[in-house]
Amino acid sequence: MINYKQIEECITSIGANCYLVEEQSDDELKGGRLVCAEFQNQGSRTGISFWLHSSPDRILVGLWSGIIYEMRDTERILEFLNDVFAAKQLPSGCTPSVFPATLMTKYDLTSE
Repeated sequence: MINYKQIEECITSIGANCYLVEEQSDDELKGGRLVCAEFQNQGSRTGISFWLHSSPDRILVGLWSGIIYEMRDTERILEFLNDVFAAKQLPSGCTPSVFPATLMTKYDLTSE
């Protein structure tokens, strides 16, 4: 299982930013979620952004539009992050309301 430390190291090595938000009331997100963002500017995070929740059997990727994707192949999350932030599979500076079909297919993302 990929842990938050490995994900955080991947994100920062790409030049993006992240921080952990502890969840107090949602059992499904026990252990918290990692908020990922393309840029950090005077404490606020902007650009491409979403959150991740890692569990032993899946990773949830949540968009601020309310869509939550499930990634069953948890070992591919680092490759996914590289595609999103470094390979520019999404337009820079713009938070998506949905992920493009190419990313969904490549990483077998399903929405809940």
